[in-house]
Amino acid sequence: EEWVAWKERKARDEKSREQGAKNADNRKETASRPPESPKPQPQAAAKPANAPINKEAQKELQKTQRLFQQAEQQLAELNKKRETLEAALAAPDTYSNPGLFKKTEEDYAALQGQLKTANAQYEELFEKVLLLEGNG
Repeated sequence: EEWVAWKERKARDEKSREQGAKNADNRKETASRPPESPKPQPQAAAKPANAPINKEAQKELQKTQRLFQQAEQQLAELNKKRETLEAALAAPDTYSNPGLFKKTEEDYAALQGQLKTANAQYEELFEKVLLLEGNG
C-alpha cells in the first residue's frame, strides 16, 4: 500500500515537473522567435511503433520485483514476531520469571537487528524496482 501511494506521488511530481519544464521552454521559445503559422507536425516519426523490448532489463525487473515481494513478506513476519515479543515483555508473568524475561529480552534485541537489516534491504529493493520501472 505504501509503495503504491509513494509511486503515485512520484509519478504526479514527475508529471508536474515535466509540464513546468515544457511551459518554461515554450515561454522562452515564443519570446525569442516571431509568430509563425501553425505547421502540421509529423506523428511519431522519431520513434518506431515496434520498439524492441529490452529482455534483459525486463528479466532484471521481474527478478527485483520478486525479491521485493519476498522482502515485504519477511518484514511483515518480523513485525508480527516483534508484536508478539512486545506483548510478552508487557505481560506480568514475564517479569515474575527472571529466566523467561532475560530470554524474551534477548530475543527482542536480536529481532530488532533483523528488522533493521530487513528494512534496509526492503528500501534498497524498492528503489531498484522504481529505477528499473522508470527505464522500462
